[in-house]
Amino acid sequence: MDHKSKTWTVVHFDDDDTVEAVPSIWIHGDQCLWPPYNHDKLQKAIQNGEMNSHWPSHKITLFKDARFRDYSTARSKARKAEVTSDLNSDDGKNKRQRKKKFMSSSESESEDNRVLSQFRKKLPTPPKKKSRLSLEVSRPTSNTLTLVDANVTIEISESQPRGQPSATSSSNSSCNNLCTHCCTKNSKNKDNKTTLFVIKDICCDILAKVEKLQTSEPVNPIPGNLLNQVGIDFPMTTMEELSIFEEFFKNEEKYTVLVRMFSKMGGSTTGDFIRRCLAPIISNELAMKFSFIGRKEKENFSVICLSKAIVEAADKMPFIKDKKETESAIGSWLKRGKARLEHSEKNK
Repeated sequence: MDHKSKTWTVVHFDDDDTVEAVPSIWIHGDQCLWPPYNHDKLQKAIQNGEMNSHWPSHKITLFKDARFRDYSTARSKARKAEVTSDLNSDDGKNKRQRKKKFMSSSESESEDNRVLSQFRKKLPTPPKKKSRLSLEVSRPTSNTLTLVDANVTIEISESQPRGQPSATSSSNSSCNNLCTHCCTKNSKNKDNKTTLFVIKDICCDILAKVEKLQTSEPVNPIPGNLLNQVGIDFPMTTMEELSIFEEFFKNEEKYTVLVRMFSKMGGSTTGDFIRRCLAPIISNELAMKFSFIGRKEKENFSVICLSKAIVEAADKMPFIKDKKETESAIGSWLKRGKARLEHSEKNK
């Protein structure tokens, strides 16, 4: 056990496809411990071989002949393993071919801009335009009643008075049939004035119900956007802006509102949900400075409250299986920051 504590082993982390040199005592089978520290503290822990069994563990793949007695050699081998599958290989024959995933402009730019505008200004849905009800009666050859409600028009014509000759038998037939939708089957035998009064009462009832719906308060109105109170522009581009953001949301009440806002972002997949949450908040330049747990000499994203709020909101999404799936999607989004930035600059 003593000889193992003074050695470092080069391992491949399967969840985010990275290679690191770690103290051998961190490795247990196909699992490796990884401390949730920032970059400086993490490097000291690796070099000094610190150990804490309560650290989170991640699935790894071991290389052949990958254990070394000094950290500098192990770190050099880890860098070589980033581009080759063999620690001892010097040529490029065994280079691992990585498939670069490029997001289309519709997914990276248009979608991000759409989500940003949606995220910045969440207001209650305005009431629908008030429909007008009109009751018109014209009296040329025959008396006609027109009821207009939105896209529905009902016309009711009065038959000519008794004793007045009709033009054709077909006109008498049409006058008798026009009222069948609003009156009873025998309405042609009823007094026309009574029919008009009945329809007028119906119109008044409909108008009253429409006005009541228009004046009713919306259910569960969306709260004001708390991001406008932070005092910085979004998406954030510097670590200083991120520090202001973190300090603002240390307040428990504000943090709860942030989680609720993220939980309303929606999405069809885990990756889509993460993009909707992160794209309006941090720029690609800032994303390039992070990995989810701080590997490859980058900052640890998992320890900041922005990450914790998104993970907590993801628990409310029905299409996300577990916390591990959310963390993997966040790490993948951060890793693609450079590709998104290059793609954006290329299309300018």
